[in-house]
Amino acid sequence: MSLFLSNSKVLFHTSIVPVSPISLLSFVFQEAESITRFLEHLKPYVAEIIIVDQQSPDGTGEICRQYTDKVFTRPRLVC
Repeated sequence: MSLFLSNSKVLFHTSIVPVSPISLLSFVFQEAESITRFLEHLKPYVAEIIIVDQQSPDGTGEICRQYTDKVFTRPRLVC
């Protein structure tokens, strides 16, 4: 199964070729309104969830901790 993310939509492609377990790494900032839906949709398809919260003031990191203990906080990098 392949997993593609496109404009906050999750698209799946099934395949007969076995694949390795998938780890999700997501950098987030101020996603409190949508992060629960995002994680709920992906949770059945990934073996591991890793979140890097960029010091969101809206509680995004706390919501993510309900899904994984691998939540890291880093300063937001603005380019």
